[in-house]
Amino acid sequence: MLHRNPVCTTVEINLGNMKVFLKEGEKIYLNGAMVQVDRKVSIKLLNETKFLLQNQFMSAEEADTPLKQLYFAIQLMIINPETTKEATELYRGTFRSILNKQRNPAMVKLLRKVQDLIEAGREHQALKLIRGAFNVHQYVLSSSTDSEDNQIRKRFAQP
Repeated sequence: MLHRNPVCTTVEINLGNMKVFLKEGEKIYLNGAMVQVDRKVSIKLLNETKFLLQNQFMSAEEADTPLKQLYFAIQLMIINPETTKEATELYRGTFRSILNKQRNPAMVKLLRKVQDLIEAGREHQALKLIRGAFNVHQYVLSSSTDSEDNQIRKRFAQP
């Protein structure tokens, strides 16, 4: 299966292996390390690898809705293995907060699917599911004011 993104990379999935095609200057978070390529390159991932493509990265400042805050927390679980415990706590708190306030059945279903993916260790697919809901009007939520979540988010903000 081939996934093309005209702005960034191409990802090819074949028999459990994944091949990522990067353009010159692109970055990828790979098992906690940020890698920038100096030329067009393909990387074949032969085993389970935590990675995040440059165009999938969200800064702390961009996490301005509860759904984006959930995305940000999951992203932290992927890109920084040293802080997985704190990122998981942030995810759980954000998830509970959104779920407890949510009355839209479609949003509750989306959140349950995200939870299932996280529990199965499929963070990347959870991010994809959440990204798909960003621009859908029914999922637009008011910003969270939970100070504990905001403090953790600021702690992990990228410079």
